[in-house]
Amino acid sequence: MIRESLHRRAVPGEGVLDLDRFATTLREMGYDGIVSVEVLSVELRELARRCARRPALYATTASYWI
Repeated sequence: MIRESLHRRAVPGEGVLDLDRFATTLREMGYDGIVSVEVLSVELRELARRCARRPALYATTASYWI
C-alpha cells in the first residue's frame, strides 16, 4: 500500500476519486484556499523534472523564488 501511494498515483481526473464531486463539496463548504497537486508517481516526477528544466518555465517563475 505504501509503494502504491508513493509511486503509482494517477493524474487528477484519471483516478477513482470523483474530482468534480470533491471540488463541489469543498466549495459548498465555503473553502476558498489553495489547492495543489502532489506529484507522487515515478512517471509524474520525471515529467515535472523535465518541465522544470525548460528555460521558459524557469524564467517565468524564478523571480518569485529568488
